[in-house]
Amino acid sequence: MTGGQDTVINLFALSANSNEPAYTLIGHTDNVCALDSTPDGLIVSGSWDRYVVSLCEATQGCDTS
Repeated sequence: MTGGQDTVINLFALSANSNEPAYTLIGHTDNVCALDSTPDGLIVSGSWDRYVVSLCEATQGCDTS
């Protein structure tokens, strides 16, 4: 999982031998400066756009209730 000045979060499959991300997540308008994930697959990102975004792992369904 990476994030940076391009404002996106890239998820890479560790089992794949590829330099291309398996998923690209969008949602920020400025540099992504903080990333974390929880054991159940929730991705939390922070950005210089002053927003914190919570995203479900791309391969899982999200329960937003």
